[in-house]
Amino acid sequence: MTQIHPTAFVSKNATIGQNVRIGAFTIVHDRVVVGDNTVIESHCEIGHPTKLANDQPLIIRNDSLIRSHSIFYAGSTFGERLVTGHRVTVRELTRAGRHLQIGTLGDIQGHCEIGDFTRMHSNVFVAHGTKIGNFVWVFPYVVFTNDPHPPSNLCMGSEIGDYAAIATMAVILPGVKVGTHALVAAHSCVGKDVEPHTVVGGVPARFLCPTSKIKLRDGTGNAAYPQPTRVPTDAQVQTAQDDLVAAEAAVDAAEIAWKQKIQLRDQKEELWDTVITARANNCEAVTPNDLAALQSTGFPLRSAGAPIGALPAPGDLRATATDNEGVMELRCDTVKGASSYEWECKLHDNIAAPWTAIKSSTTAKILVPALTPGALYAFRVRAIGSAGPGAWSDEASGRAP
Repeated sequence: MTQIHPTAFVSKNATIGQNVRIGAFTIVHDRVVVGDNTVIESHCEIGHPTKLANDQPLIIRNDSLIRSHSIFYAGSTFGERLVTGHRVTVRELTRAGRHLQIGTLGDIQGHCEIGDFTRMHSNVFVAHGTKIGNFVWVFPYVVFTNDPHPPSNLCMGSEIGDYAAIATMAVILPGVKVGTHALVAAHSCVGKDVEPHTVVGGVPARFLCPTSKIKLRDGTGNAAYPQPTRVPTDAQVQTAQDDLVAAEAAVDAAEIAWKQKIQLRDQKEELWDTVITARANNCEAVTPNDLAALQSTGFPLRSAGAPIGALPAPGDLRATATDNEGVMELRCDTVKGASSYEWECKLHDNIAAPWTAIKSSTTAKILVPALTPGALYAFRVRAIGSAGPGAWSDEASGRAP
């Protein structure tokens, strides 16, 4: 249940979530969005109007806590679980992630970018245009500057990388970039970029050592840095697992569909071969030696040439299992002068069994369906030419899938 103190003023053009509490004498202006379960204590001003906000709303997401006497200008956006100390000031057009903490008397001067889980202690000053990454620690009285030769109109915000730590009363000068996992020592004045995984200190700040050299003072001798990288949440792990399962299912479905399409294509090819062979044989039977009639059929005609005589046995007969149950693929070398091929099979283990005709084809390749899965078969083929059938090939064996 939302609770608004009787002395508070909340604009009718503000959007207030569920279970929000707004304290005494707090003002919530137009174009403010306050998320569920948020607490705004007394004497705060939320969404202070300014032309510099470019008519952008102030958005404070769920489960946030803004302590007393704080002022937030219009135009900024904050992720869930924002927490502030007292008397915090945040200017316009700042974009901040989840779990940001701003200490008492913190001052963020607008147009800033701040990542997730960053923590600022009390009295931190963040200049206009500063960029701060994820999991950054900023200790009391740190100052981020942006004017290289004040006073001027030139703004050069500094950039702080993920997991960096800026110790108390350090000053970061305009345009400086502090690398990931870097440490800036207390009371330092940093005027040059800081490399990742390094410690700098002094006035002016200079390189001191890699962060890996600093040990915990708890007697263990373990390294104090770098901080651990972000550990995925249970929800992120579950999502990744679900995505993987879905992707694998999609691959399986695509593979099944592909096999079905290959099978259909092979069936259509076999049907075409049967039909075209029958049509060609009929033409030859109806109009033997009638060149004009044969040409009128539209089939390509073999060159007359000289009779070749008996054809040799086809070579390199191969029997290969397909991906379809009970279907084998047979192929052999093409025989010059062959007009068709006859294919036969029998069970391999039954020597006395007669050969059974499979089919005739015009090509040196066929599919043999309806075989018994797991049975071992023997196959042979011969070429048919103008002088009749040639010699049978050597046998090839194969086990039906």
